[in-house]
Amino acid sequence: MWSFLVSHAGTIVTALVLAAVIFFVVRSMIRARKAGKGCCGGSCSACSACCRGGSLPQGKEDPSAQNG
Repeated sequence: MWSFLVSHAGTIVTALVLAAVIFFVVRSMIRARKAGKGCCGGSCSACSACCRGGSLPQGKEDPSAQNG
């Protein structure tokens, strides 16, 4: 067991570092999406709502649904 770990130490460390980077990137993306940032560019009039699964951010109204 120890000989395997020693002989593959570089691969194991690289895999652990890569897994940590992926974890933190995904966590950052999830936090940004929950905070309402996500992929929204801030132009609600040109928004197709594709990045939010068809729903608008909280507090935003659908411009096409306005009366008048």
